[in-house]
Amino acid sequence: MKRWVDFRAVKTAVRMEMVLRRYALKGLHRSAEDRVRGRCPIHHGAGENAFHVSLSKNVFHCFSCGAHGNVLDFVARMEKCSIREAALLLQEWFAVPARSPSEKLGQLAEDAKGRLISLCGSCCPITRCFGGFAHQGSFERIVVPRATRT
Repeated sequence: MKRWVDFRAVKTAVRMEMVLRRYALKGLHRSAEDRVRGRCPIHHGAGENAFHVSLSKNVFHCFSCGAHGNVLDFVARMEKCSIREAALLLQEWFAVPARSPSEKLGQLAEDAKGRLISLCGSCCPITRCFGGFAHQGSFERIVVPRATRT
């Protein structure tokens, strides 16, 4: 049975800086507070500044070989594997918890309830009410599309 991969959780939890440290790449240097440059570790070209990483955006780009993307793309290129396999590696390397689809849906429902409660302090565009109004069934109005409600 295949292990579950939460790609969003991996991309959120794992920063490019962490992955670059894990690979202990030589020849990379900070060119600004949130930028790293150097020789491309993917194609090992001769360009001293062809490989750029934006730490704040969590992305990379090589202006020589054209490789680009996020942390998953970088690991997939380095390990010569699929994006899914890269995500599994990152989950293992950095202890990112893998949530099942049912756990994820439960969390989404809780987040939606929290947003509803936070909106009730002032005019609530979802339920078209004002603070202090009773919100019976409001959660259902957010989660269940209008066409499917009875």
